[in-house]
Amino acid sequence: MTETSTPAGWYRDPHTPAQMRYWDGTQWTGHVAATGATADAASVAPSPRRTGVAVGVVIGVIVGVVVLFALLAAIAIPLFLNQQQKAQESAARADAASIVTAAAAVAVDTMETPEVTFDDGTYLVGDAIAVFTQLPASDGVSLVQFSSTATEMCAATAADGSVVHFSSLSGAGDGPCP
Repeated sequence: MTETSTPAGWYRDPHTPAQMRYWDGTQWTGHVAATGATADAASVAPSPRRTGVAVGVVIGVIVGVVVLFALLAAIAIPLFLNQQQKAQESAARADAASIVTAAAAVAVDTMETPEVTFDDGTYLVGDAIAVFTQLPASDGVSLVQFSSTATEMCAATAADGSVVHFSSLSGAGDGPCP
């Protein structure tokens, strides 16, 4: 085979297909190798195009993972913060209900309208002379208001800037005592 249109390189030996023989562009040379040991340079070294595609795929996967994590964070963080605020509001509602319950018990025992104050994380329920009940406040919750009439007791508490109340007549509600 003496065709000059075939470029130089390693090709299957036309006489021994189990080996490769080097074609110098004009004739077969004496250089031989086992099939698979030596091959055309285009099949051994990755082409710049294949390398570029592989790098592009890797970069695309990395960017995709980063975008996915950013989306998950954008969804999860507000949900987490909203749950924290709901937990604080629930603690404030529970504290207000506990205050009204304790104040009602003191009123029954003393036959007087109790006073409720807040001191260093503790709700103090009593009268002008003595404290009858001490209730620990939930973390971040404080007393805003306590009111008592002949028919109703109401306590308002605050947490994270949100005020809620508990009334002996109407139960839990938002804002200060009505």
